[in-house]
Amino acid sequence: MEENKKLLSMEGVLGRRNFIINYLIVSVIVNFIFNSPAILYLLINPAVLANLTSSGTTWWLLIGEVITAVLLFPSIVRRIRDIAPEQSENNIYLYSIIVALTILVSAVFFVGILFKWISFVLILILMCAVGTTSKRPADEVVRFNWGAFLGTWIWGLFNKAPITLLMIPLFFTTASFPFALICGLKGNEWAYENKTDKDIEKFHKSQRIQAVIWGVIIPIVYIVLTIGVFAILGLVAQNYAKTHPDFKYKLENTVKTYQELSIKTYFSDVKKVGDEYHFFMDPKIWSKMSDSNKMSVFNSAKEYVESQTKSNDSMKIMNNIKIYSSFNNELLGEYILNDETIYSSLNNQKGVKKITSLYKSIKEGYKFNNYPSLP
Repeated sequence: MEENKKLLSMEGVLGRRNFIINYLIVSVIVNFIFNSPAILYLLINPAVLANLTSSGTTWWLLIGEVITAVLLFPSIVRRIRDIAPEQSENNIYLYSIIVALTILVSAVFFVGILFKWISFVLILILMCAVGTTSKRPADEVVRFNWGAFLGTWIWGLFNKAPITLLMIPLFFTTASFPFALICGLKGNEWAYENKTDKDIEKFHKSQRIQAVIWGVIIPIVYIVLTIGVFAILGLVAQNYAKTHPDFKYKLENTVKTYQELSIKTYFSDVKKVGDEYHFFMDPKIWSKMSDSNKMSVFNSAKEYVESQTKSNDSMKIMNNIKIYSSFNNELLGEYILNDETIYSSLNNQKGVKKITSLYKSIKEGYKFNNYPSLP
């Protein structure tokens, strides 16, 4: 039986590599049309997070999962036919329906982690299981192209593969990574088709050299582009806010809402007592955290206080934060550091030692109770 690489055909069989490619194509479609707009909507309207399970956003994401199962179904049928050619067509379609339904049901928020793992394992089996196509001679062209994965559309311009230009609209979406994987998997085929010299050894040598070049250049290019884009967006937003006070108010309110939601994930209550801010937390959760996680939680509290007070004195804010047990008001964490301690730690220090000493002093300012009383 011939291998059929098409996305929506039910005829023939499908090998491991082409099943992965079809899976990634479906991921690109669903992420671009459904997941990315939903994430953008949540960024603009953070209050929706409080009632996410009953919001329209959840239903929109669920529709995306339905589309995933529908689009992937033909590939599942052909992959199972390749893995188990001795099975009847009725059984092949039955197994395919079970896999597709498992993928769909696992996306529902209330099914639990076990069902999600079952879905993951089924997809992994389809990607890795040996079938009839695995016994055929390997194509010398087909290899993972790291230059295409890293460079995507920039690599495509040098190798006459215009399809890679799709990365430009996909770059700031959740579809960018699966599309980059497609470029890596299909890159050699796209580039080899446009070569006049069909010497396979020369071709692979050229692509290896490009992979090294793009591996060095692309991270730098993407960092510069990302910084540039965010800088431009920041300037545009700042200038727009000057002439549109409502926009500035909404932006500040959005940031404040996110901070409040973040605080609620860690703390059960927040109280202002004089100059101090008291945060209350479940001691069971606190006792299971590593010191680095506790520092992260403490810094989240600091950011919250900064947004409430509009103060830039980070040292004073940190010293005024106390984390208490919601069980018995036992002190769980605080920060004790002053200018004198910092100056003394820097005294007679130079160069790298000065920076190391400063970092050590800042880190030692955290005082954690790692063994609180538990309910």
